[in-house]
Amino acid sequence: MGRILECLAETMRSNGTVLFGNLPGTGPTGALAQARMDGSDLLPYAEHYGEINILSQRCDEIFPELAVRYSQAAITNSGFEATEFYNDYFRHYDWYHAVGLKVPVGNGVGGYIAATRSKRDIPFGSAEGRILSALFPHLQRALKLYIRFSELRSGSQGMEAALDTMDQAVFGIDTRGCAVFLNTTAERLAGRGDGLRLVNGRIGATDPQADSELRFLIQSSVATGSGAGTFPGRAMFLPRAHGKSLAVVVTPVTRALLRQHGAVVALVFVADPDTKRAKRANVLSALYRLSPSETRLTNLLWQGLELRETAEQMRITYNSARSLLKQVFQKTDVSSQSALIRLLVSLPSEDQDAPKWTGG
Repeated sequence: MGRILECLAETMRSNGTVLFGNLPGTGPTGALAQARMDGSDLLPYAEHYGEINILSQRCDEIFPELAVRYSQAAITNSGFEATEFYNDYFRHYDWYHAVGLKVPVGNGVGGYIAATRSKRDIPFGSAEGRILSALFPHLQRALKLYIRFSELRSGSQGMEAALDTMDQAVFGIDTRGCAVFLNTTAERLAGRGDGLRLVNGRIGATDPQADSELRFLIQSSVATGSGAGTFPGRAMFLPRAHGKSLAVVVTPVTRALLRQHGAVVALVFVADPDTKRAKRANVLSALYRLSPSETRLTNLLWQGLELRETAEQMRITYNSARSLLKQVFQKTDVSSQSALIRLLVSLPSEDQDAPKWTGG
């Protein structure tokens, strides 16, 4: 993006161009990219001068939403030179003339591209305006992609943080059968090498017989998670030299998770039987980033309540409960309550009893 703005500055004979706005991950200045100006030049704007930007205020009043904005149309030169905004900010950086365009992307989110010139130069005109107008659809598309990637990156980071809070060790397995993600508990467990070990990225058991079974479960789950099998997942125990055997659940994941580590297509949960484990719906919430309402609905369904009873317990309408359930289905990649319950059954937790719910 910086190169694009540099080319734009050259074409428009600008001494500075910037793309900024209320965008995720842009830092304190709100700038996504800039050319011919330093990022620190924008910090005073974010901290103070943005609130007294007379050009922005006047342009909002006189220009339609998607029109190119010219500073000379917003305020007279004498009026501009009498403002604090010009004397204490623009003048310091040799900025005087300005041209800009809003780039909305929806839901109150958007960017603003602006270019400046020195007082020694002529104001921006229609030629520069046509350049910005031609760039508009491309900038809008780029901003939408940027926001989407930011959301995905944030979602993965949030999921990792959630998995790190779990008492269970969680290993994410990729299509090669290698552990490409370990939460904090998994790192500690693998480091001890008691009952379970990690060699060249592959999980194994220290007990030879258990090792063969564990590798079979992982291979079968990877095949299913990759779309080449129907293995539902299974539990087993790993003997260890000290303490009770480790409880292990290996399960395929039919929707790829944690993509920055490579596509995770299977999960291995390892728990110490002496450690209190989380409720199944809370484990599901951590894995699929369910909201508190979605987690509560899932917990109530697991307890055996019908959806209408769940709505009453949550003090919401039946239609609202259906909408929540659809959101849970979408996030967990299942299409029915029975499939959701099967997914819950495959997860390690403290609530070991099977659910009472028997619906379809």
